[in-house]
Amino acid sequence: MLQHVELDPTVSLFSQFADTSDQPVVLVNLFHVDLADDAAFKKAWAEDAAFFESQPGAISAQLHQGVHGSRLFLNYAIFANTAAFAATTQQPQFGPLRQIYPDSAVAHPHLFRRVAVPNICIGELPAEAGERRSVPSNGLRHVELDPDTSLFSQFADHTDEPVILVNFFDVDPADDHDFKLAWADDAAFFESQPGAISAQLHQGIHGSRMFLNYAVFESAAAFAATTQQPQFGPLRKIYPDSAVAHPHLFRRLHIPNICVGEAE
Repeated sequence: MLQHVELDPTVSLFSQFADTSDQPVVLVNLFHVDLADDAAFKKAWAEDAAFFESQPGAISAQLHQGVHGSRLFLNYAIFANTAAFAATTQQPQFGPLRQIYPDSAVAHPHLFRRVAVPNICIGELPAEAGERRSVPSNGLRHVELDPDTSLFSQFADHTDEPVILVNFFDVDPADDHDFKLAWADDAAFFESQPGAISAQLHQGIHGSRMFLNYAVFESAAAFAATTQQPQFGPLRKIYPDSAVAHPHLFRRLHIPNICVGEAE
């Protein structure tokens, strides 16, 4: 049976259902799964996703798997609005479908909207302009998303296929403005590097303190090379001190009739 742990302990998924905006919303669901349950999890997710995609307001779903021995999966699903997703969770089929997942699976679901950052990415929420309000002392901190598979260890992946950098950020709401300005500068550097394809910033809705960067690179090697550039370290220092990054590399999975991807 699927267990549920909030991604943002201060803003529950249920509390986000109070959002009344009629703009699209992105369900990002991070799963921790024992490696032994890999196949059982994929089978359960495919059945669950087929139900979700049959519901009014469901637009798409894409499953991802962490690379190089990671035990993480990620669902990136788009709905017409929060009300459409909330209504789906009230259907009689919803509860029983939680039961088909392996017992090791732990879900961390949260709702986001895309942030429009000039010259970088499009979205429903506007980025803020202006000057930074404070000068960081230490900058961005890094905490592994999967303690058993570090981001650095994922650089050993030599598959010549696209990879997705998924970076969750926990940010004090008072630092939202400075965080967005820092991310825009950081993303401009990343997008100038060989092998960088796109980056999209998301912000958790309804009082969430979470941000998400979803960035596509030609390969893990291309992303790894970018982190070795001399500009990389100094750009960590421009983020507000409250910001904590949880980066991890994923590939999209191919699930018949549900989503396309590089891995089976």
